[in-house]
Amino acid sequence: MSAISKNGISSVLQWTGNEHKAMEKVFISVVAGAAPDRAVGAARAILDFICYSSLQSHTTASLSGLAKSLDDFHLHKDIFIELEARLPKHFNIPKIHAMEHYVALIRLFGSADGFNTESPERLHIDYAKNAYRASNKRDYIIQQWLRRQEAVDRFTLYLEWMRNDAYKRVKDVSRAPVPPADDPEGGCRLLYSLLPIRARRRRLRRSQ
Repeated sequence: MSAISKNGISSVLQWTGNEHKAMEKVFISVVAGAAPDRAVGAARAILDFICYSSLQSHTTASLSGLAKSLDDFHLHKDIFIELEARLPKHFNIPKIHAMEHYVALIRLFGSADGFNTESPERLHIDYAKNAYRASNKRDYIIQQWLRRQEAVDRFTLYLEWMRNDAYKRVKDVSRAPVPPADDPEGGCRLLYSLLPIRARRRRLRRSQ
């Protein structure tokens, strides 16, 4: 919290988990009296939601509190649009939508304190940031970088399959289904399906 208190929150370019937690402890006391009551109510509801969802175990009462805090946020959230603090003028945000499923998922799988976002963040670097850098920065989605990368990965598996003479262990490759002519990547998928399970796992470990 010391770095935030010295330079202010506007200078923070990337928030860490510890900085988020430190800010949550003082946020309501900072905005209370300085912001409209509905804005304070929305902020408090979000903080209540965070606290409830971070519990290591839950009861019916805690899950009810979790659901109520989200309802309170939806009740007051339009104040940010009215104050022009939220542009565009909607809350169609994936993270907010995901909050709708917390209660049901906690009932199914248990508390959420053991989960984090490291895996999807890592994939975001590999398949979004690096994909964009590899494009010409225009129409990058149409360039289908991910599909091409998957094709490269499958061809790498094929080369490994051939190099290790794994194809010799297939009894009759001639009877394997032939990929259609309009599916140029079908051959790679076919070869991947013939690759021994052990080789697939070894390839997966190397890519991690």
